[in-house]
Amino acid sequence: DPQKKGSRCGLPLIPGYQSHYVSTKIDGFPITNTKKSCNVFDEFVIEQEQQISPAFVIKPSLSSIKALNKRIMDFKDKIKAEGKMNRSNRDEKKVANTSTD
Repeated sequence: DPQKKGSRCGLPLIPGYQSHYVSTKIDGFPITNTKKSCNVFDEFVIEQEQQISPAFVIKPSLSSIKALNKRIMDFKDKIKAEGKMNRSNRDEKKVANTSTD
């Protein structure tokens, strides 16, 4: 509801910002309940009064997204394993230092 407290509907940009973004429903009102299923539209509010259009529309294929996700998960597993190795090496050094004292 544009009349609700905190609504940016019809207001100028906040000083210091060049734009703001909001997800809207088909009627142009902001989405307030993300648990309900509905079509989502992107609204960019900019300072100038001219229309803007994107230079590119990027739509990756599902196979590309899956491949990228796999690379991210593999990298995450590698970092986690390296962290465990580093902790293990520190523990071994502590044991070695205490046994030589």
